[in-house]
Amino acid sequence: MPPLPKWLEIQPDQIAELIQGIQAWGPTAIAFVVGLFIAFIGLRQLRNGRQKLRLEMFDRRYSMYEATKLLIDKIAINGQVSSADLVEFRRNVRGAEFLFDGEARKFFKSLIDLSMRADLARSKQARAKDETALGELFDEEDQYLKLVEAESPNLEKIFARYLDLSKMGI
Repeated sequence: MPPLPKWLEIQPDQIAELIQGIQAWGPTAIAFVVGLFIAFIGLRQLRNGRQKLRLEMFDRRYSMYEATKLLIDKIAINGQVSSADLVEFRRNVRGAEFLFDGEARKFFKSLIDLSMRADLARSKQARAKDETALGELFDEEDQYLKLVEAESPNLEKIFARYLDLSKMGI
């Protein structure tokens, strides 16, 4: 075994000082290492929390996309919107409009407003007194439904910003 360097050689009279130094600095060094370990775990927890929030927001936004697409598809297929369709849509998107801003929020409010107006025109048709009023209500409902269908191409454009996983940093 090669000889130890001079500065590592411990003399018998230095052992007491060495033990006192270890007793004094040992707990501090251990606390420092444990603190670093805890800081590392805390940073990982913070990162995991952010990732979870991003995924939950994506999931909620995607469910709103699905519900909106379903409503527009029902209108395109059936040529009408029923109260049950509107109730189902509102239940599926409840509170999710706050996950969007600007243009997307206006889009949803417009879609809901037009759909409700079309449903209102349909419900008035049962109470129409003559053929002229009934015809006007049919035209009014048809006009609102066409406006909703005209929004369909904008759906992908509006949601593209919110549903792009490559921009989420995951």
